[in-house]
Amino acid sequence: MVNQDQAKLEKFKAARQTAIEIVATVIPIATGAAVAAFGFLPALLAFPVAVATAMTMVALTLRLPAKIAGLNNVPLPGPQEGTTLGYFKHLGKGAAVIARTPVLLFSLLAYSFVYAPTQIVYWLLAPAFGLQMASDPARAIGYAGMITGLYSLGGIIAGVFVMRQQKKNPDAALMRKSMLKWTA
Repeated sequence: MVNQDQAKLEKFKAARQTAIEIVATVIPIATGAAVAAFGFLPALLAFPVAVATAMTMVALTLRLPAKIAGLNNVPLPGPQEGTTLGYFKHLGKGAAVIARTPVLLFSLLAYSFVYAPTQIVYWLLAPAFGLQMASDPARAIGYAGMITGLYSLGGIIAGVFVMRQQKKNPDAALMRKSMLKWTA
């Protein structure tokens, strides 16, 4: 991503995030509705199928660095020794670089700040609300799925808005500022 066209990267990121938000809206609502209507068995059967599908997609599309390095005779980055101590030294050096580089430190803190509320909604608030609304666990999951899905609906709206703005005004600096305001 370094030294590539920043505007193209930001357009790709907006489209990717919008697609993720669509899935994050539809799947929890559909899963909650299916569990409320048919019980837990369909969800239990769908989970291994979804995991197997995801694993197959990764296996077929991921280009592993070891393969790339082997083909180009380029050593992989990271600790050369195969020791646990070397691994932790490498992690420590990476953490130090992040701490000394303001843009990386800001990105780490901003991502953590944005990501934490999502996990609170998904894992605490939505299930608690569902259990409060319905004593039957299957119906409670329907409510929790609805809360989780609707939480992502704002992301779809924002993603569509950002993609429209990118077409109208391709000024990358202005879009970056707009994205930071939206995130905040």
